[in-house]
Amino acid sequence: MMMRALGVGALAVVLAACGDNSKLCGAGTDDNDNDGECESTVPPGTSVCGDGTRTDPVTMQCVPDPDTCGGGTVLINGRCQDPTAGLDVDLEEGPEPNAFEVGAVPAGVITLEPVGSDGFVIHGCITPTDNATPDFDVYLLSVTAPTLIAVAADGVEGLAAGFQLTSSEPALATWKRFGLDIATDTSRRQVLLPTAGSYRFIVTDSRTLLPAVSGGTTQPPAGNADGTSCYFVTIDQQTPMPVALDLGMGDTGTIGADVKFYSASLPTGNVRLTATFQTPHAQESIVVLRNDQLHAFDDGGSIMFSGFASGDSAVIAMDFVYNYALFSVPYTLTSP
Repeated sequence: MMMRALGVGALAVVLAACGDNSKLCGAGTDDNDNDGECESTVPPGTSVCGDGTRTDPVTMQCVPDPDTCGGGTVLINGRCQDPTAGLDVDLEEGPEPNAFEVGAVPAGVITLEPVGSDGFVIHGCITPTDNATPDFDVYLLSVTAPTLIAVAADGVEGLAAGFQLTSSEPALATWKRFGLDIATDTSRRQVLLPTAGSYRFIVTDSRTLLPAVSGGTTQPPAGNADGTSCYFVTIDQQTPMPVALDLGMGDTGTIGADVKFYSASLPTGNVRLTATFQTPHAQESIVVLRNDQLHAFDDGGSIMFSGFASGDSAVIAMDFVYNYALFSVPYTLTSP
C-alpha cells in the first residue's frame, strides 16, 4: 500500500495497520503480494501501525521501529513491559461517565512524582458508547508553579493512545496542548504547564483528536466495544534546561517531542518573538516566564510583550500546540 504525503488528508490515511513484531503481519494486514511489506486490508484511517512498528515517512509503509514497544509489551516508565505481569499502576480509570456528560465525575486525580522518580502511571480503556460517540477519559491535575512534564501514552488492542490538556484557569482560557502520533499507537511529548492551577488531562484515541487540529474528517469512534482497547500513560515531572539565547541571532534547528527552553537578557521595552515551523502539521507557540511565573504566551507563534525590569529572570519556551509531522520539524526563532 503506497500512500502520498501531500497534506492533512494524506497524513490522516497514513493510519494503516502493520505487524505486531515486524516478523508477522498484524490484525487487519497481510503480505499477499510477498513484497515483505504489511499492507492494510481495512479502510484507511481505521487502524494504525501496530506494536514494534511505525509509518515510514517516505514509503508510508509500517516498518520496524526500535523506539516502539513490540511483542505484546507497552511503554511504561521508559521501558517496554508486559502488561499482564502485575505492573505497578498508580491510578486505574474510574467508572463511567468520566468525561463531559451530565453527571460525570473525574476518571481520577493525578499526583505527579518528584523529578527523578519513576513516573505516575495511569491505566484505562476507551470504549465508545455507540457508533457516533467517542469515549474520553478526563483526569484532573494540579500544580503549584509552572511545571514541565513528559507524557508517554501507549495503546493496546488497536487503540492509538492520544491525549489533550486544557485548563480552567482564567489566564489559560485559550490554552490547549495535544499529544497525538499518527505513525504508531504511542504518543509522546513534553508539555509545559505554564502556570500554577488546575488542568484537565484527557485521554482518547489519536484519530479522535486529529480532526480538531487538522480540520479533517471525523473518524468513527475508536475502541473495541468489549472494552479491550486500553492505554497505559506515564507522566514524568522534569526540570527545564534552558540554553542561552541571543535575541539578535535567534535560533534554528529541528523540533520533535521536546519543548525548546531558552534563557535571555530582555530589554525593559517591547520584545517581539516569532517562531516558524516548516510544516503545516505542527502549530507554533511561545511561552514567556518572568521570575519563574507566567508572563505571556501566544499559540500563534508570534508574541509581543514588555514589563521586564533590570534583574528579572526570563525563560522563553518555544512550545507547540500539536505536532503530528512524520519528520522532525525545522524551525526558526527570531526577534525582528
